[in-house]
Parts: sequence; structure tokens; C-alpha cells
Amino acid sequence: MNYEINKEIVFSTGHITENDSQELTWCHNGISGKEVTTYQYEYGFRVWVDPNLEIKEFTELSASFWELFEIAKEQKCKWLILDEDGVTYENLKQFDW
Repeated sequence: MNYEINKEIVFSTGHITENDSQELTWCHNGISGKEVTTYQYEYGFRVWVDPNLEIKEFTELSASFWELFEIAKEQKCKWLILDEDGVTYENLKQFDW
């Protein structure tokens, strides 16, 4: 039997800006009209890593968010998880909000 297994990558919400958090909340609530599929939960966000999504279409999200999104694509992940308890990596930009 072949079961579907989804791969995800987890980063701390400290790697996105406060504005990114607001934009992702709007995406979750369907307010933004954007095609970034986001599910908000108590401690962060699940973002579907759409392999066809063009970054230039969404300038409201920071370059730091898109760097995480691209890492997820490169790693062939289906989901980008942004969690307040996720790992903070020294090689990535960090925000204190």
C-alpha cells in the first residue's frame, strides 16, 4: 500500500516580521485575496508550499518570509510551519516582536 506522506519544515516565528504575521493572518481569514494558502493556529501558521507560486506577486510579505518559503521549496516540503516554539537558526534573519 502506498500512503501519502507529507513533508514539512519548521521555523520559529522569530524569522518573520510582525507585518508578515499580520499578512498571514489576513491570508488565513481570506481577507487579503492572495493565493498564499495559510492556516493559522494558536502558536503560528501552516503555509502550503505551492511550487507554482511566484514570489513577486506578493510584495506585502518580507524577503525573510520568502527566504523560508524558498528553503521549503528546495527541500521539497508540502508545508512551511512557522511556530513560536520552532527552532531559531543563526544563519537566518531574526526579528524581536
